[in-house]
This record gives sequence, C-alpha cells and structure tokens, in this order.
Amino acid sequence: MSHRLKRIPFAVLSATAVLVLSACGPQTPQQPVGRNSQLMAVDTPPPEYPLRQACDGIGGIVELDVQVGADGKVSGSQVYRSSGVPELDAAAQAAVTKWKFEPAYVNGKAVAKKIRSPMSFKAPEEPNPLCEKPGA
Repeated sequence: MSHRLKRIPFAVLSATAVLVLSACGPQTPQQPVGRNSQLMAVDTPPPEYPLRQACDGIGGIVELDVQVGADGKVSGSQVYRSSGVPELDAAAQAAVTKWKFEPAYVNGKAVAKKIRSPMSFKAPEEPNPLCEKPGA
C-alpha cells in the first residue's frame, strides 16, 4: 500500500506558520478606552436684546467663536462675523459668558473645545410699552 504525500506550496506553509507563531508571541496590552463624547449645551440663556435697538427695530445675526474649557464653562469668545451693530455684538458676547456645557471627552478625559455659535436678534413685532416716547 503506497501513501502519497500531498505537496503543499511553501508560501502556504510559511503564511500558516507566521499566523500560528504570531498568536503565541507577546501581546501588547490594550489601552483602556474611556468615554468619548461631544460637547453638549446644558444651559444657554438668550442674550438680552438692547432696548434701544429693539425699539428702533434694529436686528441682526452675530456669529461667535466660543471657547469652552474642560470644566464646561465658557473661557472666552470672539466675534467671528459681526451683525454690524456693536451693541448687538456686545450683547451676544455677554450672553455666552453665562452658558454652561457638558464638556467633550476624549479617552475618558474632559477636553476644551471651540464652537461657532450664531445668535439672532429680531426686533419684536408687537410694540413694547418701554419704547413709547413721553408726550406721544
């Protein structure tokens, strides 16, 4: 009775040996992956509309670059695009100082982030009694 040996190409044997041996070698421990999350707004009160601009029907949109620290508090802001009305720009910047966030996390560590936030000022359609001029 004769047994025939099957010939297996050397490349297949080499690849198999590499796979088997690599599974037996030292393993690099996996770094624990912590929480990853995006910055989330918690409390963003609107800006106080400057009375003079509201009474005069002046509105606009201010875009701010807002820096949020790893503690979730606003650490600074800068006007990215002005409304063209300095009082509205200032009101927007004053408002963001009161905002609070849940900070972003990367690998379980809270990190600072910068966001761009538009604020819209639209004059009220209803007349405000504070806008009435005396003697009118």
